[in-house]
Amino acid sequence: MARAPGSYRDPAGWVFCHDKRIYRAVRRSAAEQLSLLRQNPCIASLVKEGSLIPFEELPRSCWPAITPKSELELAHVLEHPKLDIVSYPYEWPFQALKRAALAHIELHLELLSSGLTLKDASAFNIQFRGAKPIFIDLLSIREYEDGEYWLGHNQFLRQFVAPLLLETFGRVPFQPLYRALLHGVPLDHVTPMIPWHAWLKQPSLVMNVLFPAKFEATDKFADAPLLSRKPLPKSTLKFLLISLRKLVANLEPRRKETSWSRYTTTSSYSSVAAATKAEEVARFANVVRPRALLDVGCNDGAYALVALRNGAVSAVGIDTDSAALDRGYSSAERDHLSFQPLYVDIANPTPAQGWMGEERPRIFDRIQADGLIALAILHHLVIGQNVPLDEAVDALIQLAPKGLIEFIPKTDPLIQKMLFHRDDVFPEYNFQKFRRAIELRAKIVREVPLPDSQRVLICYEKT
Repeated sequence: MARAPGSYRDPAGWVFCHDKRIYRAVRRSAAEQLSLLRQNPCIASLVKEGSLIPFEELPRSCWPAITPKSELELAHVLEHPKLDIVSYPYEWPFQALKRAALAHIELHLELLSSGLTLKDASAFNIQFRGAKPIFIDLLSIREYEDGEYWLGHNQFLRQFVAPLLLETFGRVPFQPLYRALLHGVPLDHVTPMIPWHAWLKQPSLVMNVLFPAKFEATDKFADAPLLSRKPLPKSTLKFLLISLRKLVANLEPRRKETSWSRYTTTSSYSSVAAATKAEEVARFANVVRPRALLDVGCNDGAYALVALRNGAVSAVGIDTDSAALDRGYSSAERDHLSFQPLYVDIANPTPAQGWMGEERPRIFDRIQADGLIALAILHHLVIGQNVPLDEAVDALIQLAPKGLIEFIPKTDPLIQKMLFHRDDVFPEYNFQKFRRAIELRAKIVREVPLPDSQRVLICYEKT
């Protein structure tokens, strides 16, 4: 039984995987907590509406891979459904992080109304099923004690609010900084970016950001005994959460549109070529019917959505254009499609990190794709990032056993524009060598030239 690296923090239990199934071990010290949760009708209601991960208690005779030492320590073992995709908040686009923050607040308010509360506010306790957030840490929920403070308030600000503020007022993507600061963005990183008139217009900013930032920056309260705290009425805690909800709901990214964020509507494809490309994606999805499709360089996810409407069960897209990813997330949410766009650079993908370099696994250990579409991305790796052609092809084919890759020749206006300010040092970049690189690694099952261009789609299957 191997404990999931990221679950070492919880004194109540841990998560582990066995035979590709997900289990939660509950220590004896948390047995009473679990019993109270099972008896509270709010928990069943949250599971039914899809806000809380389902769980099923296993009889002791069915406990999997439990060592004798662990068996003495444990009171219960629960099984959770396995999620197709596990993602982290520093990979989510702005609108997904905002939606997750609002879902966390709504969950907490609903729990408080039923005599329960959240003991922390980790953004890593949220995952997505398509575009819908779902809370996955059952043991973060416990009975509410009258007068208690929400000890997760600062954690919520660092892991949800500060990254959103960074993109709202700093006008820069929050993901690279958040990835470097695994436990969230300190408030003093973002408060200097907020203009004075914003503080005046939004009192919730002052209460939830400015005051906590001042407390965070000084240790004069560190020696104050906890017993001197006055009890916090539940009504005040609810008011705090409602003010947070209002603050988060009003945040929107302030960014300039880029040529890539408008790519779907302004690309250099003719209408016939674009239609042919969409037809081939639909055909690929209909034939392969991937359970988990990976769209590399997804932009706003237009082709991933085509695949989902034609046989793909779920899809994840990776790109680094924030505006395009936000549009993709909004489309998936509006149409209830199982598409999750992530801020990930294929040339610099999310590594394993955290405690001992293992707490948070790398992105491609968390996405087990059985289908790939890599459209108009290869030249960005080879010409944009100087990755050798055969290595770029090899990297893409390793991501899924079946896929569709687009090749754009140097004569294309898009690549001519890329080469305008640099020397052409890419003699290996041509269609023959691209095709040969695929043949050395997989079987070519279909080759489709796109009309009105020299671009070609190749469908491969690993042998």
